[in-house]
This record gives sequence, structure tokens and C-alpha cells, in this order.
Amino acid sequence: MFPQKSNQVEDAFQRCRLLLENELERANRIHNETIAKEIENYMDTLDRIEDEFKLIKNLGEGLTFTFNKGPLIQGMERGDWILLDNINCARGDVIERLNSLAEADPTLTLYESAEAQEYSRNNGIHKDFRLFVIANNNRKMAN
Repeated sequence: MFPQKSNQVEDAFQRCRLLLENELERANRIHNETIAKEIENYMDTLDRIEDEFKLIKNLGEGLTFTFNKGPLIQGMERGDWILLDNINCARGDVIERLNSLAEADPTLTLYESAEAQEYSRNNGIHKDFRLFVIANNNRKMAN
């Protein structure tokens, strides 16, 4: 998270807290317990949200994502034969991504890591890799 945005959010929490405290004081002065109780509930909610924000902010500073290669990528690299059964149940975007593996010169570009990684016969796809795809068009959800 950007430091400037973080400071703005913390300032907003502080302003909300001051407004609620002022209203609580006013409600106590006029002896309106219902309003005072409601304002205390809002203050409790504000405290929880602020605590969650701080937790997320602190986690985000050291949090990184790591892409782990799945069975398909590992099989491509080792030269395995892979069978994808009921491909008709897959989402359209998944099928579209896999189409490039069925071409004469197969390729697959992964965008899941910090830098795009392109696999091809000369770069990462083993010469013995084979992909077999089976579709069952008798089932619902057929693409």
C-alpha cells in the first residue's frame, strides 16, 4: 500500500473517532442513553475496522506471491503424456489458453508470475510432451 494512501486512511479513522466521541459526549450531556449506546456501537465497529486495516497493511508490506508449477507445466517440462478428460466442463478462457498447445509449434505463455514466461518447443516444452484432450458433449455445461 502506498504510504500517502495509508496516511489518508489513518487520518480518516482519526476524524471519524473524533466525531463519534464528540457526539457521545453530547448524547451523555442530554442524557439520551439510546443515542449514546448507538454511538458506542459505531465506535466499536470503527475500532475493529481500524485494527483489520492495520493488520492488512502490515501483512502487505512483507507479503509476496509465488507461482508454483502445476501438473501440466511439470509434465510439459518432463515430456509426459497428459490426458485432460471432460474438457467441455472447463471454462472458455482455460480452453482458449490450452489451444496454443495443440498447434504444430506449441506454445504457452504464463502471466502468473512477475514476468511473463513463454514455453515453446525450444524453450521449456519437452520434445516428447503430448497432450490428449477428451470432451463429452452429452453432458451439461458442454463448451
